[in-house]
Amino acid sequence: MSVAHSHLLGKVFRRGGGRYPGVWIVIAVNPGGGCICLGVGDDGSVIGACNYQHYYVERKEATDQINIEDIRFLNPDKTLN
Repeated sequence: MSVAHSHLLGKVFRRGGGRYPGVWIVIAVNPGGGCICLGVGDDGSVIGACNYQHYYVERKEATDQINIEDIRFLNPDKTLN
């Protein structure tokens, strides 16, 4: 992980500048400064993933900051996977 950009881990920001429902959550930062983001819908379902450069993520207004170690994935029957 890029220590210089580790402050971005757990940053939460709106998808598509607010045009699309849900948020992006930064779940990892690679050595080159790329941020791997998990797309989460307003209902809590995973709707995608992408890779943004750190400068793009830094410009985005954070709506929240989370501890990524607290992320849990549920099976469709709502049991912890």
